[in-house]
Amino acid sequence: MGTMTNLGTPLHLIINNGCAVGRDERGRVVIYTVIKGANDSTVFASVDALTAEVGTSIRMPGVSGAWGLLQASDGSVYIGTYGNGRLYRYIPGIGELTDLGELGDETVVYYLTESRDGKIYTGTYPSATLFCYDPHSNQVSNLGRLHEEEKYLDSLVYDPVHHALYAGLGRQTARLIRIDLTTGQREELLAKLLPHDYSRYHSVFCMGYGLGKLFIRLSKPDHLLILDTATNTVEFYDPESGIGLGCKTVAVMPGDEEHVYMGGQVLRSYNIRTRTFADKFPDETVKALHYYDAKFMELEHPEWPGFTMVSSTEGGRILLYNKSTGRTAESRFRYEGAPVQIRSMYGGEDGQVYVGGYMLGFASYDSRSGTFSETREFGQAESISSFRGNVYVGIYGSAGLCEYDPGQPWSAQNPRKLWNLMKDGQDRPFAIVGVESLGKLFIGTVPDTHSLQGALAVYDVATKALQVYTNIVHNQGVVSLLYRDGLVYGGTTIYGGLGTSGPTENGGKLFAFDPATGEKTFEIVPVPGCGTVSGLLNGPDGYIWGVADDHLFKFDPETGAICYLEEKLKRNAAKETVWADADLTIGSDGNVYGTNAKRQFFRIQPDTMEWTFLASGYRYLTKGADGHLYMCDDSALWRYEL
Repeated sequence: MGTMTNLGTPLHLIINNGCAVGRDERGRVVIYTVIKGANDSTVFASVDALTAEVGTSIRMPGVSGAWGLLQASDGSVYIGTYGNGRLYRYIPGIGELTDLGELGDETVVYYLTESRDGKIYTGTYPSATLFCYDPHSNQVSNLGRLHEEEKYLDSLVYDPVHHALYAGLGRQTARLIRIDLTTGQREELLAKLLPHDYSRYHSVFCMGYGLGKLFIRLSKPDHLLILDTATNTVEFYDPESGIGLGCKTVAVMPGDEEHVYMGGQVLRSYNIRTRTFADKFPDETVKALHYYDAKFMELEHPEWPGFTMVSSTEGGRILLYNKSTGRTAESRFRYEGAPVQIRSMYGGEDGQVYVGGYMLGFASYDSRSGTFSETREFGQAESISSFRGNVYVGIYGSAGLCEYDPGQPWSAQNPRKLWNLMKDGQDRPFAIVGVESLGKLFIGTVPDTHSLQGALAVYDVATKALQVYTNIVHNQGVVSLLYRDGLVYGGTTIYGGLGTSGPTENGGKLFAFDPATGEKTFEIVPVPGCGTVSGLLNGPDGYIWGVADDHLFKFDPETGAICYLEEKLKRNAAKETVWADADLTIGSDGNVYGTNAKRQFFRIQPDTMEWTFLASGYRYLTKGADGHLYMCDDSALWRYEL
């Protein structure tokens, strides 16, 4: 047995997925939010909008984070969480949260909105279900699933004039449903409003209501649609304009009956009388926020007279904009951050162990000095690899690839974005392997939420040429890659986008791709019924090793057949979505070591194939340049020395 050492937590950041601008018990303008933390360290917090100081901070055991927050008209703050799919209420000044319970079997709660009778409405995943909480009766009502084919109820707003809800759904096809709260009548609108265009969009991702208009962010591609709620007709839709919603909602200033404000890279206003847009930040150095919430508030401060637009977004950022003076100010929550759940790891040849965080965060551990780098705000890294001195990172969200030169300072240009695969329908790049003799990177991806069809991308580092093979294995994503004797071998998963109805294939596959011809040479299912083939390894015995769920297998490239197969990993029988599962590597003692999604750390002796369970709770195994093995628990980096 080797020695395990806890090296500490490499990633610390403020990660908040939603917020509500409001007032606390003393009347101060605050940002209510949930700061996500690993190791059950998530907290609900209120942050002073002027000073960015955190006031209230309440632990939320069992909560991963929260997309939906709302301060209701009576001052109560409602929080819809993900991970446990619950609704909570906070009364300013009380110092505790009230758990209002689970919302059925749902795991994610999205938008929250209040009707004029004080009821709170929200939508969920994975059943696109509408719920209503009545604070007078203290009862939660399930109002039913809004569409049988869609899993995501992404956005929800209330029209106070007509006492109606607008619900945005999608991930398969964008849908907009109007619910008349007086009659209960439901009407699907988007196909009627955009009969020739609606099917090109995946979701009605975000919405905001202001001055009788509904502002809609159609997603992938992101385009703005403005709907007049009095007539339910299109007022603005111009995909070629370059104008998007760029934020989660809109803001209206009290007393101004003409302008509605929206965020993004540029703060814009829309004049409902002239139907024209205007930029509010002429200074190019000042950027607006893709804000979660924004409201015009009186700050009662001499430097901020009248109404100031208070907005907040991810990373604990706050932006203030005063329309009368033109003044802007940006700040960050004064909070030390929370440990970030580790999502990916890679032991580089430069002695660094690179670590990517879930949702956000990137750092490295120097195995020579025993120190961590600064945590960088960087997108969710699904995979990390190195090639010719640079580090390549596969980023979640349209399957982007970034190139980082570790020999240069981290900056706005380093790492740099090379490309993404949005037009190819891809979302998560789980596998990267470089081939020195070809000067190319091979990237395996899992598709967007609406699809099962993954891809294999080939990138020429010198010429910058990119070629994407989108049907490399039918209705499967590519999650593991290795190169051997002129061929790229890949492992696949039957699990695709979370918005689909589920897999259509009966097992993950092992395939081979010939870079010289651009053709797939073969594919096999190592274990029918096992959904993911991962952990591909050029084994110590000359065979290609891999993991198919709970089975370990070996493939003989000479005969083209599976030459060893045994159920080793003792996983449970539950069939759940698992994209990238196992990681295998060869230790300095010649044995094969591995971890998997069930957080099993194990060893296999190649001569006898004896399997030894070493520990539980670890994942993302990688081998460092120092020969030691590195892995993680939820948020800490561990070293295993043989």
